[in-house]
Amino acid sequence: MYVAGPSSGVLRTEDGGKNWVERNEGLPSRDVIEVAAHTTQPETLYVVVKEHGFYRSQDAGKSWRLMERKSKEGLRQLIHSDLPGSMQTGWLFAATTKGVRRAMDCFCLWQDAGKLGAQGYGVTYDPREPKHIYAATEKGLFPSTAGGENGDQE
Repeated sequence: MYVAGPSSGVLRTEDGGKNWVERNEGLPSRDVIEVAAHTTQPETLYVVVKEHGFYRSQDAGKSWRLMERKSKEGLRQLIHSDLPGSMQTGWLFAATTKGVRRAMDCFCLWQDAGKLGAQGYGVTYDPREPKHIYAATEKGLFPSTAGGENGDQE
């Protein structure tokens, strides 16, 4: 299990929270806005570091690689989904003040996940049906049955 936060960086526990180990080696600061674990590869993590961008670790946070210099404006939540169709192993979804955005986990082609026209507060998906995405916005809860495709009726 992982937890992250401003000035705390990334922390990991393997014993249900009794002991925590820092996983900040290679990150430019401890101002971590969000952490997300890969859906099917438990050693792969994604973090957003304030004013520095997106980083990925493929060794449970022992080392980090900068993936994208710009972070999404007003990011509130980041998740990984094993939704098919990615050039790599899945998709990242980000709830932001400008809506919900999505990109392949190679950090390419960020785009709107649906046409919500509202601030995104949270995003999740059904692991049994990865195309079923749910976005919590200032206007309510919006489901997508097409993985947040722009043409989806959300």
